[in-house]
Amino acid sequence: MAETNGTTEVTDVQKKIIKQIEYYFGDINLSKDRFMQQEIKTDEGWIPLETMLKFNRLSQLSEGAEVITEAIKKSTSGLMEVSEDGKKIRRSPDKPLPANTMERKEELKKRTVYCKGFSLDATLDAIQEKLEQFGKVESVQLRRAKDKTFKGSVFAIYAQAEDAKKFLEAEDLKLGGEIDVVKSTKDDYFKRKIRDKKVKTESEANSKRELKEKEVEEREKQMEEMMVKGALLRVNGFTGTTPRDDIKAFFNDHSTVCWVDFEKDEGEAIIRFEEEGAANAVWSTLSKDCEDNKVDISGCKIEGAVLEGDDEISHWKKVFAARADAQARKKQGRRNQRDRRGNFQRGGKRDRGGRGRDRDRDDAPQAKKTKFDDEDTGDNTKTTEAKAETKTEDKTETQS
Repeated sequence: MAETNGTTEVTDVQKKIIKQIEYYFGDINLSKDRFMQQEIKTDEGWIPLETMLKFNRLSQLSEGAEVITEAIKKSTSGLMEVSEDGKKIRRSPDKPLPANTMERKEELKKRTVYCKGFSLDATLDAIQEKLEQFGKVESVQLRRAKDKTFKGSVFAIYAQAEDAKKFLEAEDLKLGGEIDVVKSTKDDYFKRKIRDKKVKTESEANSKRELKEKEVEEREKQMEEMMVKGALLRVNGFTGTTPRDDIKAFFNDHSTVCWVDFEKDEGEAIIRFEEEGAANAVWSTLSKDCEDNKVDISGCKIEGAVLEGDDEISHWKKVFAARADAQARKKQGRRNQRDRRGNFQRGGKRDRGGRGRDRDRDDAPQAKKTKFDDEDTGDNTKTTEAKAETKTEDKTETQS
């Protein structure tokens, strides 16, 4: 017959032992602690004290099995049992874990609070003491930064929803930290974080949009400064057999021509002169005495018009885009040449077929690693095999 609760006086150390053991076997930890769940399956729920004493916080209180069992026998909660030989303990079969129902989840939400404002060097015991001013706390999760340092905030689960409410309603709460105390239900905390993230995302999107608009304005401004205004003349009426060089040579006799964009299928060309205002001056001179303002060029009756306004800007955009594209291709060509030289130097031959091609590239696909902010990685045991490995959202560092 298993020995259970006693009524003799309980020392401070025994109270701490009882609290720690009942945390390990409590509803919160046991429902998500995979190590404990595996252990209780092997022997009708019994776990050897030899195993339990591998948990750091328990062994710090006492490394004597008899001390542990003596404390458990004095518990009045009825949660734990001690084996007849005093070498094993278990959660009472009369107190099974509650079912993971929606009602249970909603009830836990009401008992779970978020609190920020603790000193960054605060101990778990000190935090526990502050929180238990308002009632029994079943669990405390210390929230940590990516470098594992304590952030000064916790999630805590009170045993009673009324105690959680008292904590949240408390005014002028002092926690010993250097920052203002912020507290809410855990549910409200995540809702606030989602709102904040949305606001941040929108703000970043607005900033990027404004930056892009500013960049566009700057490019357009630079383009306007680089544009040679009044230097574009559109002429049409050529046949598909008209040589482009003939067109350039004809207009080059009147003003220096930088480039001719000739669409043979449409019989249209855009003449780009070197000097500002040259398009109007040249065409006015050529068409001055011509019937219907049509100029005879290479046996074709040609009509012309100076590009102005949006048409002029649009064409210059195409010119600058073509220049940028040509520069990019040239740059890529130089890069490919360097890569080929590097391949010869490293391997002595070309890479045929692409095997291993991405091995040294910075942008090569890598194995993904999932990271979670504020992940709690507290160690409750002395050995790896005795560590509770949980992947739930609210992984608890240790008894609190």
